[in-house]
Amino acid sequence: MSRRGSYFAARVLALVVLAVWAAGPVAAGDDWGADWSDDWSDDWGNGGDTGGPTGRTGSVSTPLDGWSASISGYLEFTGGALFPHHSATDDAVLAMPVALRIRSQFTSGRRFTVTGEMEYRNDPDRLFLDYAYGDLAFHAVDVRLGKQPLAWGSAWAFNPTDRINPRNLSGLAGVEPPGVTAIAPAVALGMRGSIDGYAALPNGSAAPVHEIPFGIRGRFYPGLWDIGAGMVRGVHQENTTPGSAVVRDFLIAEVAGSLGAVNLYGEASLEISSRDHHHEVLSMIDGAAGFRVDLGDHATLQVEYHYRGSDAALRDTADLQDRNYLLAVVTGATRQDIVRVTAAGLANLHDGSMVVLPEVTWIPVDDLELTAGAVVTTATGERNFTRDLPAGATRMFVKATWFF
Repeated sequence: MSRRGSYFAARVLALVVLAVWAAGPVAAGDDWGADWSDDWSDDWGNGGDTGGPTGRTGSVSTPLDGWSASISGYLEFTGGALFPHHSATDDAVLAMPVALRIRSQFTSGRRFTVTGEMEYRNDPDRLFLDYAYGDLAFHAVDVRLGKQPLAWGSAWAFNPTDRINPRNLSGLAGVEPPGVTAIAPAVALGMRGSIDGYAALPNGSAAPVHEIPFGIRGRFYPGLWDIGAGMVRGVHQENTTPGSAVVRDFLIAEVAGSLGAVNLYGEASLEISSRDHHHEVLSMIDGAAGFRVDLGDHATLQVEYHYRGSDAALRDTADLQDRNYLLAVVTGATRQDIVRVTAAGLANLHDGSMVVLPEVTWIPVDDLELTAGAVVTTATGERNFTRDLPAGATRMFVKATWFF
């Protein structure tokens, strides 16, 4: 092994030993791999804590009376290969990324919680603090302050009401959103409604007031439904030059609920900051709607339609530049949930191009998952689904994830 390889292996081993030592006193709880193994689970838009797993954690005593602490995490090894469309002329690209993520949480009673999540990745080689925030609870008022996940919306693949995170295929793969420095208050209006919002500093530094991304919405809960409406401001910084930010304001609406055994949801945004009043309303709308239904006890079907107005597509920095997309996701599992199978497909209804993401996960023992999957794109599309995966290319991977 080379000196660089030995140094890398020693550093990963040291981080693992540190994580195990820290997690040693933690009492065993439920498996939280369902949210953190990138297994297509997407709870971003459900109004809950998107900061990560809430299962396999425990408590340890601390010197401060009334405080409790929990530590959890995962270590993941992946082997992958990218096969280009023109395999006769282009070579395959191999990669072996390693990821270690540690989540710690400190709680004082029911009013104050501090959460931090640190991650190490070797591709590129970096160690960073992804989340670091505190939660304060005052009766009907909750406030979260710090570097936190912010992700609005009820759709799975792409959220038109989310104007704070990059818009790409990471949502389709269940990847958690990056941390954003922000303050996010929420006020409960009895049992039937609430008001929540955020004001963010995406670069972690001060910005002119008109260049601060924010969102505010009211939510109402009639029966089994969740209905919301509000306004968000999206800011795209072209470069570091003062005044170069592109500021866009949107009216937003979302709904989620159920009719019998079918779960329904939808969301939309309408840009109101355009100075060109000759645009048609439909050209300024970005929307998504879908349903999810159980197919027996161990399988589900989810179908989602995305409409992107012509101006919304042209003015957005997302990878998807066409107007109509259809998503379908089928999941299945054995009775004991030892084997899980997922197949997700996203189709461009304009040119017929597709991206398909099959995945199989085997859980041989508690806290260990072995996964094999692929990302396949067709070569018929006029436009790529993502800049990282050219049309006609195939990415295959296997990974082992240990949760602690």
